[in-house]
Amino acid sequence: MKKNPEVKNRVIILLNVIINGLVLWAASKLFPQAVKIDGFETLACVALLLAGVTVIIGRVLDVIECFGKLIVSKIKKKAVRVIIIIIISPVTVVLPIIVGIITIIILSKNLAGFDIIGFWFKLLLLIFMFLLQVSGQNKTTFIYGRIYTPEGQILVEGKVSSWQDHEDGQIQITIKGFTYLVPASLVILSDEDCIFSEW
Repeated sequence: MKKNPEVKNRVIILLNVIINGLVLWAASKLFPQAVKIDGFETLACVALLLAGVTVIIGRVLDVIECFGKLIVSKIKKKAVRVIIIIIISPVTVVLPIIVGIITIIILSKNLAGFDIIGFWFKLLLLIFMFLLQVSGQNKTTFIYGRIYTPEGQILVEGKVSSWQDHEDGQIQITIKGFTYLVPASLVILSDEDCIFSEW
């Protein structure tokens, strides 16, 4: 039986809403002077909005990663590729935190019955929520893939049957019935939101 990635993604979003709600509820009970939540409806609204922002940021980061890999794959000099990766990588860490802080500040000022006092407390609470959130392995369903040789030539491209991101910086990818284990820097994966003009 084939697993449906959309169902898995919805379950992950629901789990993240529950985690956000539990963290906010615990913070309001442990630190009532800093976290004020007036009722279950307010708690549910804030948890749902934070999970929604996380989903949107995840999609934005997928697009940034997709285009980053495209740019890096087109550059011949390894030193320039490393510099671009060093510039792009912090964005994946900093952007969710910045957007999360802005979201919490906006909610604190505009949502009746919800307030978190103090910037540092907001930041610590947000980081704690992000650390506890569930992320799905291979959350994006990729349709096309392209594998390059270290010299920058296209080794293979086509429809992706399956892929798995390994901890050691390599990707195992099956294209046209053949499975490849290659460094992530030599692979471009594309979903329907990021289709390259050559395909």
